[in-house]
Amino acid sequence: MNDSKLVNSFTGRATYQITVNGTINPSFLPFLGDVSLAQTETKKRSITTLTGEVIDQSALAGLINTLIDYRYTVISVLKLEQ
Repeated sequence: MNDSKLVNSFTGRATYQITVNGTINPSFLPFLGDVSLAQTETKKRSITTLTGEVIDQSALAGLINTLIDYRYTVISVLKLEQ
């Protein structure tokens, strides 16, 4: 183990961009909280990007778990700079 210290970069509210495989019906948004939805379709697949502020790490995990519970494949989770 090296001497460098691990730094927890999650310090509270933050804006995240979560990308999933598939199309999310806008009527599903109330279950996901206060997020915006952007959908991209290509010949091969549909991609949905959710962007929104989460209050803490637990809320982020809950959002991701909800997507997984509804069988969406999470492609990426990106913390946006404030």
